Amino acid sequence: MFTKDEIKTRMRELREQALVKGELPIEAELNLALVILSTSLFHKKLRSGEDYSAHPLTVATSYTRSKNKKIIGILHDVIEDSKGDSRWTIDDLREIGFSERILKGVDGVTKRPDEPYFDFIVRCSLSGEDAIDVKINDLHHNSDATRYRHIDDSPKTLLKNEAYNIAYHYLIDLKKFRDDGITHYNEPGTPMLDYILSRQEFAQHAFRVNELMAAFSSETGRFPLKLAQSWPRNSPS
Repeated sequence: MFTKDEIKTRMRELREQALVKGELPIEAELNLALVILSTSLFHKKLRSGEDYSAHPLTVATSYTRSKNKKIIGILHDVIEDSKGDSRWTIDDLREIGFSERILKGVDGVTKRPDEPYFDFIVRCSLSGEDAIDVKINDLHHNSDATRYRHIDDSPKTLLKNEAYNIAYHYLIDLKKFRDDGITHYNEPGTPMLDYILSRQEFAQHAFRVNELMAAFSSETGRFPLKLAQSWPRNSPS
C-alpha cells in the first residue's frame, strides 16, 4: 500500500509532467480520494468484519449527486482514523490539491482529539451545507443495526447511542431550516443544551440529559431539575 509521502511524491511528479507537456495538471478529486481512503485505512475493519471502505462509500453516495459531498464522504474518517506513515491532516490534503471547499467540509465532519462529541456536532453545524449533509449520512448509516453481528447494550454504549440520536436530529433540524427558511428548534451554532431543552422528547428525561451533557459536552449548563416537575414546556412549532 502507498504511504502518504508516496502519494504526495506521485502527485508532484504528475503535476511536473503535465507542466512539461503543456497539459492541465491532474485534479485532486474522487479518484485521489479513493486512493487515500484505500491506503490509509487498508487494515481497518467494520464491526461486522467487512472492509472499512464499505462505510465511507455508503456515506459518500447516499442522497447526493454532489461531487464535493462525495469526496468529503469518502474522506470523512481519514484524518481521525489514519495512523503512522499513512496518517493524513487537513494540510496534507491541501498540499496535494483538494479545494478549500472540500477541506472545510472534511474538517467540519472530523472530530478533533479530546473534543467533546456535542461540541464537535455544534462546530459541524457551523461548517456549511456539505459538512452537515455528510454528517447526517454518517450518523444514519451508523445507526443501522443490521450492519452489526451483535448488539452491545452496555450502559456506555446506550448512552453513546443516545448522543448520536440527538446529534442526528440536531443536524436534521438544521437541514429543514435550510430547506424552508423556518426555524426548526435550532440554527447553526445553537448550544446543544438549548436544543435539547427545546425538544420535549429529549428534555423530559432530566437526569439523562444531565448525564449526556456531562459525558459529551463542555457546556457548563445543566437541565434545571425543578423544571422537570412542570413539564411539558411549550416547544417551537
